[in-house]
Order: sequence, then C-alpha cells, then structure tokens
Amino acid sequence: MLSPMSGTIVVGYDGKEQSEPALAKAAEEAKAAGSTVVVVAVEYMPVEPEIPSRYGFDPTGPDDLAAPGTEPPPSLKPTLVQAETKLVAAGVRAIYVWGAGDPARVIVETAREHRAAKIMIGPDHHGFFGRLFGDDVEAEVRRQADCDVVVVS
Repeated sequence: MLSPMSGTIVVGYDGKEQSEPALAKAAEEAKAAGSTVVVVAVEYMPVEPEIPSRYGFDPTGPDDLAAPGTEPPPSLKPTLVQAETKLVAAGVRAIYVWGAGDPARVIVETAREHRAAKIMIGPDHHGFFGRLFGDDVEAEVRRQADCDVVVVS
C-alpha cells in the first residue's frame, strides 16, 4: 500500500455540509504531498437496476463507473462543479468521477481503480432506519475498503 501522504486520495462527496470537511482535508493533504484528489459523486439507487441506466452505462456490468468523458447526470453535475470550484481555488490537482448505485460500493471501487492510499468521507448521518436498511455508508466503506478510511467531521 502507498504511504498515506504520498498517494491518491479519494473523497466521497455529495455537496452536503457533512462532506465539506472531508473535501477540505483531502485538499490540504494532497496539496502538501503533491498528490491527486479523486472526487466521486454517486447517484444513489436503492436497488441496482438490471437494465442499462439512463446515464449511458450499465451499472450491472464490469465497470460500474461512468466511462471517462461521460457527462454526469443533471442531479450530480452541480455537486461535481461545486467540488471542482473549491479544489481549483485550493490549487489541488483533481479528477472528478461519478457512479450510480450503492454509494459505499462506488466509492470503494473508485479507490481501487485509482489505487488510492486513502478514502476520506464525511460522517454518515443516517438515523436508525437508515442503518436498519443498510444505508450506513461510513460503515460499509470501512468494511469494504482496501486502504485507509478517514471519517472527517
């Protein structure tokens, strides 16, 4: 595994208040180390579709992330633009990707694809019912990840 300060940092980013500190911390660490931040936004789908999605890729196929250059769906574009604005202002090199389906799975797959040294996410604020129905993104990312996971609050 790459050392935590020298490798790529993947940030799960949804544009909400709890994900802002993770983006800021990733930018700070990446700038200090001269590394790249990979921002991943996810179109949540509680049940993964069995047919190709409207976004031009097959979420049940071997590559659940959008093909490079594929335009994000309208629901995610403002989120990615928001992250880009912040990282450009911070002078950080970044890649912006999106996926559809289970957020934890997409974040972890993005980290694997980019050989990330670290994943940074905001705290998961799902209540009892979210955890009951398996929507605890923080716990799932920690369970599935092959690299360090940092929850920034």
